[in-house]
Amino acid sequence: MEVNINALLKRAFLFLEDEEWDKANEYCERVLDADAENAEAYLVKAMAELQIPDRMSLPQHAEALETNKSYRKFVRFSGGPAPAPQPAPEPAEAPAAEAPAAEEPVAE
Repeated sequence: MEVNINALLKRAFLFLEDEEWDKANEYCERVLDADAENAEAYLVKAMAELQIPDRMSLPQHAEALETNKSYRKFVRFSGGPAPAPQPAPEPAEAPAAEAPAAEEPVAE
């Protein structure tokens, strides 16, 4: 029986959305049994291990991803070094009100 890797990966991503981490990991393992170098399966596996529900949340977990073994395999098998996910930008602060300039004394 031939394994439909794309269908298994779609299911794994759906399990992530539903926060069913063990099921997502189980489907990744099924993909990896058929294709041990499948980068997407390693990405989903890392996301399940770190309980990240969607790709949009990856930047918020940049530090944890850098040390995650599954994420490192994702980078390795996705065709070479990939940039690490960038941390989410900090909320912009309101500009501080400028203090009025002090008047210089006039020389007489």
